[in-house]
Amino acid sequence: MAKQLTGHVDQSKYWYVPVRQLKGKMIIQALEPKSMLGLATYPQFAYLVKSASDYPVLRVVKKGKE
Repeated sequence: MAKQLTGHVDQSKYWYVPVRQLKGKMIIQALEPKSMLGLATYPQFAYLVKSASDYPVLRVVKKGKE
């Protein structure tokens, strides 16, 4: 379930990865927790998704594109 953030987000804790580029959809798929090809499906990245916790990735959507 997606959660909308409002207010201040500490930008120093995140990387911003633009996806309007060649292969941009691949990074989206890799970071999507429910993706069959996502990083969270591999044992070495299983710690990224824990039950009842937030996923450590923010998806930034341009206003009006929700």
